Amino acid sequence: MLPTFAETVETHKAMVYSILWHFLRDRSLAEELAQEVFLELYQNWKSVKSPRHLVFWLRRVTTHRAIDLVRKRKIRPKTSLEESGEPSTVKTQIGTVTQVTLHQGCRNINGKKQQ
Repeated sequence: MLPTFAETVETHKAMVYSILWHFLRDRSLAEELAQEVFLELYQNWKSVKSPRHLVFWLRRVTTHRAIDLVRKRKIRPKTSLEESGEPSTVKTQIGTVTQVTLHQGCRNINGKKQQ
């Protein structure tokens, strides 16, 4: 048996807001879009079949609305230049190990054991 619409909003508003905030990183946009998601749920309330379907529906619609808005507004996470290192100076240990392994593999493919 489904809860009432008001109970549903109260129970799931934090989940919907959280999904939206993680995509948008903007409180006012997340709140506005959450209202739109719940309005759409209200308009489609008769199609919801079970509590599990309700949660699935909310997650799916919320995620899709957030993706649509990100694409429409071309919202991207912002990183300052100071936070990101120079590509030529940033070298990881994994990169070095991978480079050596690839070099050794290439030598083995050629059938030569070069030093």
